[in-house]
Amino acid sequence: MRMKNFNKLLAAGTTLAVAGLALTGCGSKSSSGSSKQVLNWNEASELPTMDLSKATDTISFDMLNNSMEGLLRIGKNSKVEPGIAKSYKVSSDGLTYTFNLRKNAKWSNGDKVTADDFVYSWRRTVDPKTQSQYSYLFEGVKNIDDITAGKKAPSTLGIKAVGLHNMIIGRGAAYNQSLCGHFIAVIVVKLVTVTVALLNFLRLVALCHFGARRYFAGVSAKAHCAALVHFVVLVFYTF
Repeated sequence: MRMKNFNKLLAAGTTLAVAGLALTGCGSKSSSGSSKQVLNWNEASELPTMDLSKATDTISFDMLNNSMEGLLRIGKNSKVEPGIAKSYKVSSDGLTYTFNLRKNAKWSNGDKVTADDFVYSWRRTVDPKTQSQYSYLFEGVKNIDDITAGKKAPSTLGIKAVGLHNMIIGRGAAYNQSLCGHFIAVIVVKLVTVTVALLNFLRLVALCHFGARRYFAGVSAKAHCAALVHFVVLVFYTF
């Protein structure tokens, strides 16, 4: 399940654009059926930025999503599909991803897309000097925590180019442990919240029945109902 979620993180359209995975421009040339194609697109305001490491607004996300391609993409029925990467494989321990990029992928100016383009973008996004608000999306990639904390250089990030069209991504060994720790902490907080809500509910029931019956004459049913609704709502929003 964790590997599946990691794959979807790599393929998430707008998320990829923000995180720096959706670095590439156009792919192969379109069909020759039309010599000119025009798309008119309306937005509520001016485009704030096309810097995929610094974008934080929906308008920028729209433009980045419509003009760039990631290593992978989310396709029909939320299935992960090839993007710029025509194929990839995962090591048996789940810590190393090897991507094979399409050789016909090009930027809008005709330059070829290479593995080094991705390496540059990833490193720039996680560099504290860039101040990207979405650098946390790289959590799980080797050395990301030390890089964002300023303890290691961006060049130590777990990504490297192997030739022009191959790249290797390494996941940190502590990734699963940190994920489990976060999960346990969330569960504890939720249990505490529900326990407090339940105690409040029982306290109100006891108050209606024993502590102040004369003050609740004729409205005890409403009090019970309100307390129960309060408890149910808290449980619903907690989980």
